[in-house]
Amino acid sequence: METSKQKEKTSSQTCSFAFLRRKPLIIRHIDALKVESAFCEISGASRTIQRKEAVANLARYLGLAPSEQEVDTFFHRVNGRCDLAAFGRFCSLLVHDEDKAANFRELFLVYDKEHTGKLKKRVVKMIFCNLGEPLSAAEWRSFEGIFDLADKKDDDLVPYEPIVRK
Repeated sequence: METSKQKEKTSSQTCSFAFLRRKPLIIRHIDALKVESAFCEISGASRTIQRKEAVANLARYLGLAPSEQEVDTFFHRVNGRCDLAAFGRFCSLLVHDEDKAANFRELFLVYDKEHTGKLKKRVVKMIFCNLGEPLSAAEWRSFEGIFDLADKKDDDLVPYEPIVRK
């Protein structure tokens, strides 16, 4: 009978092998060990993620910006069972040329007329929920959680450089 340590080791080894099979280009820009360890932590012994929200949040944790539509389409294609190799391919599809840090910084500077490096939370929300590919209410709540904005009031100033960097 396998012990829990043996199962954990086997799960980790399987994740490693799946990840080494094919590394999408995006993985070169993201720490591969970070991807693998985060994926394996979420998937556990099953080596698959079966919740759309978990896949979306993992991609966002890695600094990517999947839309709900991209996550829905991906999850439909993998029949609701995402393994590490499929997740790597998904990540490679999430790199959009327009998502460069310099472009985000320029966008924020349009609203930051005094170049303070901060915007009111409601302005940040307006940008992300109305411009480009807008965030849904659920995506905005996830965004607030990732950047610790949930406890802030609409008129609180939010530094936008951490958002640009992520």
